[in-house]
Parts: sequence; structure tokens; C-alpha cells
Amino acid sequence: MYANFIKFELSQDKCSLLDGYKNGQEIKVHFNLSGKPFTNKEGKTLYFNNLRAWKVEAVSGGNSSQEDDYYAPAPNTGKAEDFDDVPF
Repeated sequence: MYANFIKFELSQDKCSLLDGYKNGQEIKVHFNLSGKPFTNKEGKTLYFNNLRAWKVEAVSGGNSSQEDDYYAPAPNTGKAEDFDDVPF
């Protein structure tokens, strides 16, 4: 399996949301997704996405709720057919 690294953006007063958490600690991040098109010098349109965090919570070791199970990521086998059901 391949590791996935996701970069969240925190700015201004949201930077302090990470105070009190240790490096490597598992957290749950609530965020807004936004994106913008950009046309490069060659005229090709590229897209940039931003994940702007607005709430951070520690992950407890207890039972997960039904909502947590619904949003849990599917296992990635690295096969191309894993991406055939993407809704966009």
C-alpha cells in the first residue's frame, strides 16, 4: 500500500487549533474544500485545491459512531478499477 499525505491549511486565528497536539498524534479535522483554476504560460488550465481547516479534535480510542464509519476511507489496493466509481 502507498501512504497518502494530505495538506490542510490553517491561517490567522486558526493556527492555534493545533496547540496542545503532539507531532504524530491522530486527529480529526473538519474542513472546507475550495478550488481555483489557473492558466499557465502554455495556455493549459490547471486546478488548485485548498483544504481549509476550521476545527480539530483528538481521536479517541473508543467505538466509532455510525457517521465516522460512513466517512471512513475505502482501502486502496492500488488498482485502476478502484477509481472507476468516482462521482466526478
